[in-house]
Amino acid sequence: MAFAFFRERLGARSDWSRSLSGGVLLYRGGAAPFPQVPGEPPWYRRPSTIGSRTTSSFAMVALSLLVVLAAWLAARFLRERGVSMPVRQASVGVGFAALVGLLLALLPPTTGPGDFPAGLLWDYRLSSLGTLLTLWATLGATFGALCERANRKEGTG
Repeated sequence: MAFAFFRERLGARSDWSRSLSGGVLLYRGGAAPFPQVPGEPPWYRRPSTIGSRTTSSFAMVALSLLVVLAAWLAARFLRERGVSMPVRQASVGVGFAALVGLLLALLPPTTGPGDFPAGLLWDYRLSSLGTLLTLWATLGATFGALCERANRKEGTG
């Protein structure tokens, strides 16, 4: 549904590029809460904190996706006003980083891992980011390939 809405509004020339761009944007939005609510092994925390950590994480993902939408709208607004691409990219990038930083500052921090082994925690967190990257890259590429295939079929029929 979101792709159908944004399809003609994105600057990319093909559905493949649009789909990959969408995957990148959703990865950015999904990874934004990572400094505040990083991936953590479920077995090392007390069960009493699961609800607050989950709420914090989902709130940050939802808010960061709104920041991604705001960044896209700002880039579109600047493009329509004739602002050059380097200035537009720098402005939107700085604005995105500032808004995500503000969100990270406003949301309550998570508690530290305590005496949990640092190496194991680091490996788990890197795996969490890698899994998120794999998810959005696979979804973007698969959806883009299916869109391109559908476009070829429409063009021949």
